[in-house]
Amino acid sequence: MLSVMTHKLTFGYMSLNGELPTQLGQLSLMQSIFQFPYNDLSSTLPTELGNMVKMSSEFEIFANDFTGVPPTELGRLSEMVVDFYISSCKMTGALPTEIGNMVKISTGFSVIKNDFCEDLPTEVAVLSSQVTDWTVTTGNQFGTACCVTLPSQYPTCAPSMLPTVTPQPTVSFEPSAAPSAAPTFEPTKGPPPFTLSGEQIVGIAIGSVIVLAALFLVGKHYLCPGWKMCGSSKHHFDPRRKSERNPDGTRVTSNLNKTPKGGKGLSGFAGAVEFKDNPMSDQSGKDVGEIDARTNYA
Repeated sequence: MLSVMTHKLTFGYMSLNGELPTQLGQLSLMQSIFQFPYNDLSSTLPTELGNMVKMSSEFEIFANDFTGVPPTELGRLSEMVVDFYISSCKMTGALPTEIGNMVKISTGFSVIKNDFCEDLPTEVAVLSSQVTDWTVTTGNQFGTACCVTLPSQYPTCAPSMLPTVTPQPTVSFEPSAAPSAAPTFEPTKGPPPFTLSGEQIVGIAIGSVIVLAALFLVGKHYLCPGWKMCGSSKHHFDPRRKSERNPDGTRVTSNLNKTPKGGKGLSGFAGAVEFKDNPMSDQSGKDVGEIDARTNYA
């Protein structure tokens, strides 16, 4: 029966109470005059009212005791042109933005004397420029947070009376399921060790021999004058001596005291001659030891 109705369902001024039945959603062909004013109807509006998508005029449910926010499904009444009245119904909360879909409304738009809060949706506010008899703000608290106007019903933004508890980190004593990475036995790769080529080794060896030879010669030059065995032979003769042998085979160790050819001896020399390590021999030619003689010539 309800599904074929197109006009005029009126139950006003009858002190009806309770909830609007959800079966009213079967009025899918209803086009005008849906009226339940001045009753004692309560609870929230049924969402099924959004099925009356052909409604174009006189949707009037004002002066009741409804609670809660209007259902967003009312935005499906996009064909409304005249008289959308949900005023004085004791509804609360934020007015749904979907009601702004009634872009054809031109006369009679009223939501006054409820307890709407939060901001008036801009989608609804823009309709005011095209609607005569626009009554919206009176008896509402648009612009104020609902948790401020009705903290008992909307406690979301009310400050907590309990002190803030700092969350403690959860400590897990369970071992990690992931196995540790196996140690690697490969040697650590790095720069190659210090190596020498064959040519470098030969060069170092030759250089070492040269350095050692130079050190030996320098040491002999500075140190050997005070050593008895530094010479090439134990019998180191003075260059002015001449070793000879007598006709009988005996060795003459020096001819410095002999008169050389020419008839002059060494008396013409002046100075001192020092003989060291001069081997002397006796008449049989045997060495009789070493002498250190100093002979002065005047």
